[in-house]
Amino acid sequence: MRFPLLQRITEDFNATEDPGYVTNPAYSEVTGNLIVNGPGDIGMIDDLVCRFSDVSDNAVYKPNQMEQLFVDPANGDYTLRDDAPAFNEIPGFEQLPLHKIGRH
Repeated sequence: MRFPLLQRITEDFNATEDPGYVTNPAYSEVTGNLIVNGPGDIGMIDDLVCRFSDVSDNAVYKPNQMEQLFVDPANGDYTLRDDAPAFNEIPGFEQLPLHKIGRH
């Protein structure tokens, strides 16, 4: 079978605790991310994701820490500072090529 994990998906709407329940992001990988988490749900990783997937080696920061992460966030420059803690806290984390992302 080309996608063997699809066999695990259940359509039983009472099976919300089953990792195969169609809305659960089971067997996912959320690793090596820099997350800036505001007061709302932005940047939050749902408990079911953590329970049924590999969620590791991520670093979560608060908006008041942006100055220590980015070159000039107040003016939209989200290039990581050379001394950003993410480089030490996330294994293998590299500078993102922001100049290649978005409209050019």
